[in-house]
Amino acid sequence: MRLTPMRIAMAIALLPLTAGVASAQNPAADRMRLLRGDPSVKVLAEAIDHDDPLVARTAARLLPAKGTKARMPLGRALRHEDMLVRRSAAMNLGALGSEGVELVERALRDRDELVRQGAVYALMQMPKTAEVVELLERAREDGAQSVRNAALLATRSAYQTVGSIPLPAEGWRFRLDPDRVGRDECWFAADLDDSDWDEIAIEQAWQ
Repeated sequence: MRLTPMRIAMAIALLPLTAGVASAQNPAADRMRLLRGDPSVKVLAEAIDHDDPLVARTAARLLPAKGTKARMPLGRALRHEDMLVRRSAAMNLGALGSEGVELVERALRDRDELVRQGAVYALMQMPKTAEVVELLERAREDGAQSVRNAALLATRSAYQTVGSIPLPAEGWRFRLDPDRVGRDECWFAADLDDSDWDEIAIEQAWQ
């Protein structure tokens, strides 16, 4: 078939259309482009609305690393219908530091516990300001056990040891409790008479 100027022009015009169709039919390639390259906030923001949820989740995970300029698309990601897109965004908000607290607070109100748990993970990565500690305390009252457990762990990590008290290695006493009566008999009381208990040293194996 002879190529006329008209046919050549039509073929050139169709190239962008066929490339677009190929991209839409190959979400794995779109996802790899996000992972291997250095996509801009604009590219990631557009990927949030990708038809393939894996591409959208990848974009939501990468957006927080772009800093405060990604706040608006991150807000969209936290409203996404796909729960894992919302979770991917929420659990990586720690990259924003204190600038991400408002978004984390929004994620802590999500209807799905996995998103709220992800928000707690983000709080773990943030500077432990009074606002962050307050959100962690609030999360400890969450209706989901998984969120409460994550918040408890995060709250413990919010405190730092500022000093330690040296303990003597000798002079400790112990007693086995095979009948499990120690709690009822208040063996933990400060005024307990333990003079007939065995002696034991700490900082070494005793069995």
